[in-house]
Amino acid sequence: LDICDLGSCDTGLNSEANRLAESIGGEIGVSVIQGGDFDSLNTLKTPGILLELGFLCKENDLNRLLDEDSQDSLAGNIADGV
Repeated sequence: LDICDLGSCDTGLNSEANRLAESIGGEIGVSVIQGGDFDSLNTLKTPGILLELGFLCKENDLNRLLDEDSQDSLAGNIADGV
């Protein structure tokens, strides 16, 4: 999981985004949370995270992402984390 580095904001969004990322990460079984400077997240006025659920160039990831049961499971786990 990647989360936006909102450390320059004094709005508390960074800690809220961290909590959200940790909650979703716990549901999908991922414990890696990295900060980053993502333009798409830096302009948000609410906490936001970027989920990387796999890589299309990796056959196992591609098969998992194309599998409808895996998609349903991931979507359910993400929803539970929110």
